[in-house]
Amino acid sequence: MVGGSVASSITGLWRATQDIDIVARVPPHQIPILEKALNGNFYTDMRGRAFNLIHYASSQKFDISRFLSTPITKSGSPVVL
Repeated sequence: MVGGSVASSITGLWRATQDIDIVARVPPHQIPILEKALNGNFYTDMRGRAFNLIHYASSQKFDISRFLSTPITKSGSPVVL
């Protein structure tokens, strides 16, 4: 899921920020795999529930919030972030 200024700009409400906000399902055991795959192209700081990626060539910043499975999200009910 994409959020923040990118999402609002797509829907017609322009906002000027310099990052891309993403919610991603990244289980803890896959963090080292993702970090290795991004190595060389991105600066990574993958500590905690949310983490940052910065693309070396473009300096584009990505704020990644990890989607965690909880009883509420497993219920099928809509979740508002």
